[in-house]
Amino acid sequence: YIEQFLDKDLSVSGEGVPVAIKDNISVKGWELTSASNILQGYIAPYDASAIVNLKANGFSPFGRCNMDEFAMGSSTASSCYGKTLNPLNFERVPGGSSGGSAAAVAGGLALASLGSDTGGSV
Repeated sequence: YIEQFLDKDLSVSGEGVPVAIKDNISVKGWELTSASNILQGYIAPYDASAIVNLKANGFSPFGRCNMDEFAMGSSTASSCYGKTLNPLNFERVPGGSSGGSAAAVAGGLALASLGSDTGGSV
């Protein structure tokens, strides 16, 4: 795998950088639930613009992050997948509706993560 990058200037690209994706951002072919039971089984038919741009610059979306249902919350507790814990302190919430994205980075599961902002979570 690494051989394909040996002759490339990677100083200005995201080649191979894994990015976790909040569960309300469309990635073609991935399940998209927005943390709601009502959308279980829905498969995204297209890539969101942010995903198109990430892929065009070499980044690699690799997994879904938990969130408040439909991004309407401030603790990442109202999710069909259960509450997201803060990996640094289980007594504190990891952040707003993008708490899964924050927890993934803080816990070392991802180098970066996409979130969204409804009312101050990013």
